[in-house]
Parts: sequence; structure tokens; C-alpha cells
Amino acid sequence: METNMKKLLALSFILSSAALTGCACLGIGSSGEASGGSSSSTTAVSSKSATYAFTFGSKRQTIELDIKFETGKADIAPLYDHQLLKVKEFMEMYPDSSAEIEGYADVTGDAESNKALSLSRAEAVRSALVQRHHCDATRLSSAGYGERPLIGTGSVAELAANRRVLATFSGKKAR
Repeated sequence: METNMKKLLALSFILSSAALTGCACLGIGSSGEASGGSSSSTTAVSSKSATYAFTFGSKRQTIELDIKFETGKADIAPLYDHQLLKVKEFMEMYPDSSAEIEGYADVTGDAESNKALSLSRAEAVRSALVQRHHCDATRLSSAGYGERPLIGTGSVAELAANRRVLATFSGKKAR
């Protein structure tokens, strides 16, 4: 029963990761091998806390970090460390990868301030990865993209969803 629960949790993580990152989701057999119809390179890896399955045909993979930022703030509470661990584990599994930490803001305030705030959020995540989780700083860069709403901008929940940070991985070192 416990083994089946672990498999179910792993599959759930794979499906949610694929939905968040836009990458192909593959079946993981009982032997741990990935299956799926694709001509691109496929990797399935189990880590301490999760199973990842990604198709690297596009050479870039994105992980959305579920970190809730207050309006106008870039602080990251320690309760979000589990989100940062997703980036650390990915970096450990793919030692030749690098990541750009992308920060975004909601539409509250002016565009220039929001661009600076989104960069502050990305830099805060990068700093936390390096200082709290000992990630290699040379493999991480940060960028602020300001206001690029994913969803509407009318409700408090929509504004909160647009205050986000992504980690986009590539096979080249960040500069």
C-alpha cells in the first residue's frame, strides 16, 4: 500500500510539473524507465523528495516557484524553502545546467517601479538559493520582467498570482 501511495504521489508531481513547465509528461514504468513517443532526449530522475520527468527537445525547462510575495515586497520567508529546494534538486540532477531566475510583478504601481521590483524578487530568490541552499552562484542569473500578467488583473487573487518567480533552465552556463 505504501509503495502504491509513493507511486501515486510521484505521478502527481510529474503531472503538475509538466503542466507548470509546459514540457512533455512521460510514463514512468516500475523499473524507473521513462516511456513516451518523442524523438527528443528524455530524462526521468528520482530525487530525495520528488520524481522529475522532462523532455529536453527544447533545451529549456521552467519550474514555477510557488512563493507568495506581498504587494511591493521581495521578501522570501523560510516557509518557502521547499520551493527553493525544487531548483536545488534540479541543479544537482543536471550539473551542466544553469538557470535564469525570472521575477514578475502585478500591475499595482507604475511600470518602471514594477520592473525594479520584479528584479528584486528574482535577486532575492537567487540569493536565497546561494546562501540558504548552497547553490553554485555561477550557474544562476536573475532578471526582472515587470508586468506580464498570466491571468487577469482585477481581483486580489489574480494580482497575487501575477507576482511570481520562475526558474528557467538551459544547458549553458548563466552569464
